[in-house]
Amino acid sequence: MRARASSTEIMLSGRMLRVPVFVADLRLTVPPAAGTSYAGSYLAGLVFQVTALALPPQKIAAQAFRRSVGGMTANACVAAARLGARVRLLSPVGRDETVETFRRHLADAGVGDGLVSVAGCQSSVSAVMVDARGERLIVSHRGDALRRAPPLPASAVHDTQALLVD
Repeated sequence: MRARASSTEIMLSGRMLRVPVFVADLRLTVPPAAGTSYAGSYLAGLVFQVTALALPPQKIAAQAFRRSVGGMTANACVAAARLGARVRLLSPVGRDETVETFRRHLADAGVGDGLVSVAGCQSSVSAVMVDARGERLIVSHRGDALRRAPPLPASAVHDTQALLVD
């Protein structure tokens, strides 16, 4: 493994800090044929870039807006796929307008689709406001798909060498 050091500035609690960054040339120790399944949440995100988070509550205009998908488990899956691992995301989602967006995201990222679309349920969604300093305000709605999903059959992980659960 080769590593190189540099530094970057990050915003933390309103202060700019210079922190070291080490970038390594990593080689996967798990052969790509060995599958890893990740079980956890997957959500839709609505991200608003604002000048400042308003207090007291008031109507403000966003400087930018984007739709995204993710969640800690889904983001870990995408990162592992980018490193060359064969991964699959096992996640219950609602049978709603976000399902096809989720499926496209997984396909584009090279992540296996193990989504369980639960009829009559909503997917989780978060609205994220990010101010000019990088501070965030997150409002989340946990969809009911996780609570109402059927049990995961053993066949869902029959070819899995590792199972990570969040």
